[in-house]
Amino acid sequence: MKIRKMGLALILMAVITITACAQKYDNENNFVVKPIDDGKGVEITDYAGNKFEVNIPPQIKNLPVTSIGKQAFANEKNIISITMPNSVTNIGLMAFASCTSLNSITIPANVTNIDNAAFTGCTRLTAINIAGGNKTYASQDGVLYDKSKTTLIKYPQGKIASTFTIPNSVTSIEKFAFENCTNLTSVTFQGTIAPDKFGSKYINLNDVLYSPFDGDLCEKYLAGGPGTYIVVEQAYGVAKTWTKQ
Repeated sequence: MKIRKMGLALILMAVITITACAQKYDNENNFVVKPIDDGKGVEITDYAGNKFEVNIPPQIKNLPVTSIGKQAFANEKNIISITMPNSVTNIGLMAFASCTSLNSITIPANVTNIDNAAFTGCTRLTAINIAGGNKTYASQDGVLYDKSKTTLIKYPQGKIASTFTIPNSVTSIEKFAFENCTNLTSVTFQGTIAPDKFGSKYINLNDVLYSPFDGDLCEKYLAGGPGTYIVVEQAYGVAKTWTKQ
């Protein structure tokens, strides 16, 4: 019996040790990181600091910072700016969600993946800029696209413009692309977007198609085609009903 208890204790100690090794705290910069890519890099999983301007170093624990993990900076409401090193290649699910003071951000040249909900709830974000040389993404007037500008990924929620024209090169719009863009009251479609290219499907019993816009703009566009659509009714400051001009 004692031998069994001792064996169980050793197993628990091993699990605790492995967990502690997986999550490492960077005392200098207040980042929590874990090794990824077979120990060749680290992912930031949490931020425990209180700085208004956050500069992520290219290395932590002598390993390159290659990923900003799921919700790593979520709800950090004091952060105004974040600078990422060129070593970063991935920005995960809701990585900067609800950073309500963040006003602009520049995506490094080596980033090859940005989750489409990475900036959800960033109410003051006015521009998502892409560093020169990035082969996966592009930015125009602070709006995030794929490199070919055929997919519109994210219109910053804090942009103050009331009108926006979707480039005629765009054939697909990601879900959450125009989430809670309360200043936007007029959208012009120049090209054609197929029904299955508005957002992406979430598989459940009803096979719901997420809309990238607030209100019924997707339905109105699919019925009316290219042109300019304006808000005619809002609910709690968010677009509810659109109509074609």
